[in-house]
Amino acid sequence: MSGIFGVSPLDTKAALEKAEDQHRQGRLDEAMMIYKSVLIANPSNANACYGVGTIYLQQKDYSRSHELLEKAIQLEGNIPEFVLNLAMAQENLQRPEEAVDSYLKAIHLAPGDTELLIRAGFRLLALGHENQLHKLLRHYDVSTPQFNALKAQTEIAVGNWVGAMEIMQKIVRLDPASRDNWRKLSTAAAHIRDYQTAISAYRKYLSLSPENADDLLAYVDLLLMARDIEEANRVMSQVRQKMPDTAHSHLLQAKCIRISGDYQAAREHLLNAIELAPELGEAWQLRLETEPEASRLALAKDCEKIAMGEKVSPRDKIMLALTAGRAYELCEEYEQAFSCFTRGKDIQKQQLLAKNATYNLAAAEKMTAKIGELFSSPVRLAPNSQAQPIFIVGMPRSGTTLVERIIGEHEGVTSTGENEAIEFIAAQYYWELEQGRQASPQQLAENDWRQMREEYWRRSKCAPALITDKMPHNFRHVGLILSLFPAAPIIYLRRDPRDVCLSIYSRMFPDGHRYACDLQWLAHFYHQSTRIMSHWQKTLPGKILEIKFEELVADPEAFGREIVEFCGLKWNPKSLDFHKNRTSSFTFSEMQVRRPLNSDGVGRWRYYASALAPLTEALLSFDEI
Repeated sequence: MSGIFGVSPLDTKAALEKAEDQHRQGRLDEAMMIYKSVLIANPSNANACYGVGTIYLQQKDYSRSHELLEKAIQLEGNIPEFVLNLAMAQENLQRPEEAVDSYLKAIHLAPGDTELLIRAGFRLLALGHENQLHKLLRHYDVSTPQFNALKAQTEIAVGNWVGAMEIMQKIVRLDPASRDNWRKLSTAAAHIRDYQTAISAYRKYLSLSPENADDLLAYVDLLLMARDIEEANRVMSQVRQKMPDTAHSHLLQAKCIRISGDYQAAREHLLNAIELAPELGEAWQLRLETEPEASRLALAKDCEKIAMGEKVSPRDKIMLALTAGRAYELCEEYEQAFSCFTRGKDIQKQQLLAKNATYNLAAAEKMTAKIGELFSSPVRLAPNSQAQPIFIVGMPRSGTTLVERIIGEHEGVTSTGENEAIEFIAAQYYWELEQGRQASPQQLAENDWRQMREEYWRRSKCAPALITDKMPHNFRHVGLILSLFPAAPIIYLRRDPRDVCLSIYSRMFPDGHRYACDLQWLAHFYHQSTRIMSHWQKTLPGKILEIKFEELVADPEAFGREIVEFCGLKWNPKSLDFHKNRTSSFTFSEMQVRRPLNSDGVGRWRYYASALAPLTEALLSFDEI
């Protein structure tokens, strides 16, 4: 009997060689037919099982792929490639624990196979097993670009940001002519908010080939993240000279103009962006800020309709849904508003689930306890004669921007906004402490603290001066802050947790705020914030001024004076007119700080009392309300 393509079914070796050749060339149907002909003749042929299982994997038929690959392993034993492909099938079947075991097994079966390690390693990172991978990579002395990229991403994942940057710098030193490497370095540096490195690397990337408009637009995006408005505007001028306007270029022009406070000009660019790309969620989000009252309901319906499109990206769907929700709220259509909020947050949550990157309640509790134990008593340091920053902390959306603006109106004070410096220093210190490379806070030498202070000012891009630092999440690092700057005033904002959580839930927060897309997670994270702040208030008495947002907006002068006096400043009555100051702002509160002080956001949660019942119940269980 003749076999397929003239190959005898009994001539197994020749048939498999032909099947593998067809497979390598991407002729999956032909390869499948040959593999199956081998299985008809010999159902126990492991290589044919592997071949069919791999093609099913490529065709996204994960159940049949898993069945065949598992059979291949049973027949042949632990072949690394068999186990690696089985892991991919398990991962796609939503069996992450089995997939992780298989990826690790494949690596151990082929200790010298760097290519397999890289493939499995990136999947382990995606599945959230960076610590196991980190330990494995210590045993490899390899220096290829792909391996270094894996090492760098692993170092970032475990919190060793400085180590990651050293590896990335090594990559570009090995191949300085590679544009792609410079751009990857820039992207990675921006991801960890080292904007100085990111911008320098991106400039090198631009210098290695003729500039094009798309590259320049990406550069403007980076400059906006770095809050370098002057340079962003300069590059936008170049873009306008090099290319016709696109939706993206109009959006970026709008963002640059909006930051300076010219909302009408920004709106014109947003309308142009939407006309060119109706699905552009960020443009709709910014447009709502200046939308006339009469057309808000129509805007909400337009956003909902556009979000239903099959070709709309998940990110745009999220932003469109949340924008529709806020527009419905402005029209007092609260049921529709909350439905939109939930729809957007559900999409965001599904994206986190797909990346195995959801909010981990146990890990958050462990981190809170760990930080509290590290700083269980004050670190006694000699007074520091340098200027001490003013730190404003609390949950996001608790009023930190408002307080910064009040303080920032006083003579000699410079506002630095949401400064990333402490977060960077803290993450690096905690990681090195865990690796045994640093001493506990009580054992650190003054020179170590001095180096961290210098790093703070370097990352703040200024010499020691009287500045405000209003990164809300710095509430986790008050012990570290007061070890670095013993005389620094700490202003702690408290606000009704239902208003805080609702405000976060109705906004598009980046993936770093994993708690932001689930009401139960929000309640838990809010509790972690008050838990650690209670610890600081007990261990560092007199160092923290707690301000309730509701009291501040009810009597701004009395509480404004208290804040200013606590900071050692002389009261400026004009500080309550901060809305007249055109200083650039980069937060969700940008529009609010352009308006006179008001209590519009107080008690907002009451409009959604029924829908927020799960949140209220969770907060009650933590004794937060």
